[in-house]
Amino acid sequence: DSTYPKVAVQLPMFNERAVCQEVIRRACELDWPAKRLVVQVLDDSTDVVTRDLIDAAAEEWAEEDEEERAPGQRGQA
Repeated sequence: DSTYPKVAVQLPMFNERAVCQEVIRRACELDWPAKRLVVQVLDDSTDVVTRDLIDAAAEEWAEEDEEERAPGQRGQA
């Protein structure tokens, strides 16, 4: 994994209810080592439903990321 640089993917969102979860999923499934990838959702949504969808997707992927990390590596990005 150390041969790959760390990469940050930023996803700007504003009331993207129809696609927000799919965009987050696609970014998190990039063909890149998970320990070298940071996905940041930049949410300026005013729509409560959109915010809830984004929060749910972010929480789901954060939990999946935690499962992939070995003990002692938690929180390192």
